Amino acid sequence: MFDKLISYLQWKQWRYLAQNEQTVYLTLAGTNGVFNCFARDEPQLHRFSFLTWSIANCPLDMTKGMAELLMRLNATIFYGSFELNFDNGSIAYKTSIFYDGFELNNPAFDNIIVNNIYIMDECTPLILKFIYGGLSPVDALSIRQQKLLPSPSASTRSILE
Repeated sequence: MFDKLISYLQWKQWRYLAQNEQTVYLTLAGTNGVFNCFARDEPQLHRFSFLTWSIANCPLDMTKGMAELLMRLNATIFYGSFELNFDNGSIAYKTSIFYDGFELNNPAFDNIIVNNIYIMDECTPLILKFIYGGLSPVDALSIRQQKLLPSPSASTRSILE
């Protein structure tokens, strides 16, 4: 499967560094930052994982609040999850898939990788506002939920009125 990952990265024309025959490092940009990423194939487990690290680490004296924020954000996400390293404050978003019985292709890699970057990029302002601006985890969740709500169309509004 690793060769399919390399083909995908070349197809996307993304620069990467292959550490070995299982691990690739790359940097991808979103609207809110440039993110360090890690792709790993674990053929013995038939699992592919992709991690994206936040552009800022959580100060160690704020880890309890950050853990609450990330858990609240996780509740709004249906694929993948945020993780917090309590020892160094690093924040990552992880997506993975077990591929036993089927082959990963470019659309599958897009679903895993592009959606991963999208979630980290979308949540980065909330993470930064928590660290640097005093945003509470509850208020961050409220902001995130408002972004997830579809804006009512004209036909929906007439039903609701």
